[in-house]
Amino acid sequence: MSEKNVVDLTVIVDFERRGVSGFWIDVNGRPELIPIKATEANSVTFEGGSNGSIQLSINGTVDRVTGKIDANETLLWRADSLSQRVWNLRCTPASL
Repeated sequence: MSEKNVVDLTVIVDFERRGVSGFWIDVNGRPELIPIKATEANSVTFEGGSNGSIQLSINGTVDRVTGKIDANETLLWRADSLSQRVWNLRCTPASL
């Protein structure tokens, strides 16, 4: 099986701040926090969006056991064109 797009991405699940970062950055280059909607024993669900010159939305889950992340991202551009991204990430937990 060939990989379409391989990326090196740092995704952080911040339980203290109740958010997931690593998908979006703000105008100053800082990661934007996407709110955690639910935390279960084996998973974390996140969902967020922003309205500006581009309307963004994202929702997804993090498997707390395997580190797998599945997310769907939608971008609506000013010219009414739509882009969608499906994230299928296999993550390695960071060492503490």
